Amino acid sequence: MLSKDTLIKNIKDKNENWWFYKEIKTICERLRIEPEEVCYYPERTRDKLEEDYYNRGEVEMEIIEEIKMLLSNYNFKNKRILVDLIKLVYNQDNE
Repeated sequence: MLSKDTLIKNIKDKNENWWFYKEIKTICERLRIEPEEVCYYPERTRDKLEEDYYNRGEVEMEIIEEIKMLLSNYNFKNKRILVDLIKLVYNQDNE
């Protein structure tokens, strides 16, 4: 409960100095959602990923499955992997 309270407080305060807020903000920019949505509605974040990236090639679908798995168990260890995967998908869309 303490970690969720910390997350909510820092997101509400838009704490740009907190590393975790910066990571969430990066993900939100890619998905065009607000950080509060990630915090309060993680299922919607997952659904947004599926909606935006569902009909892709086989390689992209593997990436999306990995993103979904990482979102379901978001923690310090896998945050960098998740951000990099989202950047990869985002960059492929903009080429």
